[in-house]
Amino acid sequence: MSSTNSTAQKQPYRIAVIGAGICGRMMAWRLQTAGLQVELFDNNANQHMSGASAVAAGMLSPYSELEHSDSLVFQLGLQSLSLWPKLVSELDCSNVLNSNGTLLVAHKEDEHLLKHFEHILTHKQREHDITINKLNAHQLANYEPLLAEKFSSALLLPNEASVEPQAILKQLAEKFLAAGGRWHYKQSVTEVTGGNVHVNGRSQPFNWVVDCRGLGAREAIKGLRGVRGELLVLRAKNIPINYQVRLMHPRYQLYLVPRLSCQQLVIGATQIESENEGSISVRSALELLSAAYSLHHNFADAEVLASHAQLRPAFTDQLPKICHRDQLTLINGLYRHGILLAPIITQMATQSILRQLNDNPCDEKMVSNTLAEQVEFFNSNKVFAYEH
Repeated sequence: MSSTNSTAQKQPYRIAVIGAGICGRMMAWRLQTAGLQVELFDNNANQHMSGASAVAAGMLSPYSELEHSDSLVFQLGLQSLSLWPKLVSELDCSNVLNSNGTLLVAHKEDEHLLKHFEHILTHKQREHDITINKLNAHQLANYEPLLAEKFSSALLLPNEASVEPQAILKQLAEKFLAAGGRWHYKQSVTEVTGGNVHVNGRSQPFNWVVDCRGLGAREAIKGLRGVRGELLVLRAKNIPINYQVRLMHPRYQLYLVPRLSCQQLVIGATQIESENEGSISVRSALELLSAAYSLHHNFADAEVLASHAQLRPAFTDQLPKICHRDQLTLINGLYRHGILLAPIITQMATQSILRQLNDNPCDEKMVSNTLAEQVEFFNSNKVFAYEH
């Protein structure tokens, strides 16, 4: 073999990742550190954080979501939750992981909702290993004294956690670039095909392309829609809350997420079936603030630092989807579980891409079945596949 051919074979595969949200950045970082040469295409300027990932609350709460989530999402969530401690350590930001757990509370008129939720979790304990601690007022005071002033009982889910998405996005960017990755800013990607990225009017060839555009790929992916999420960021120096809090409500499930590294609180509601891309409405802001005030009167003096409204990419079945086909991987539809599921989704996708690049045939059915084997809870009618 000639030295020229030997040198050519040693060149790393060139990979394009489209989209710089949580999945795009995590895929770029994983593939770059796996020895590939990755180029990340971002339509924003200079690592500017936008989209659903940038304004997410960062809850890692598969148990709390079990009432409304598909069992597949729950099992993926458990797998992903276990990956987060190692991930934040690798990203040098362990301080943004809050592993205290989640407290669920309800006002007296809504206590039946809390009991109903407890019944659901108790029933699910037969299928899954779920730790549920039922607290009375005295026990609640040992965890969150302020909440014990208003609530006589609570449920504690000690195995849940939260992260600060903005810090994770920042560290992913820094680690990706430090590993030798290339970041293309202000790049308008108009078309993505197997092995090619069409950007700024010309086609660029790659050994593999990963599409993580979220709603940016809405025109190209059948059935993809946006689901609106709204939240407020508060600073409340006299509200020392250390646990995630969910307030049971007949119309929405409100959440409160403390960001311990910066002494802030994020308050929001899980979802709104709307594709309105405008700012948060007065009605939504009033409902969120009223709910916060109902938790404790000290919220009356809290500062509102920011309000955010974003659309989360979702399919009709609310399930995330991965597709590998012809040197192209598409990841989309992570819905309101993007932060929770990103580690497991990107890990599976990375492993599949590496197998394909190591001369395994890129057969869509084969790849999907391989993913199913990696996580035992997949079955034949719930493999990830895009509709075209």
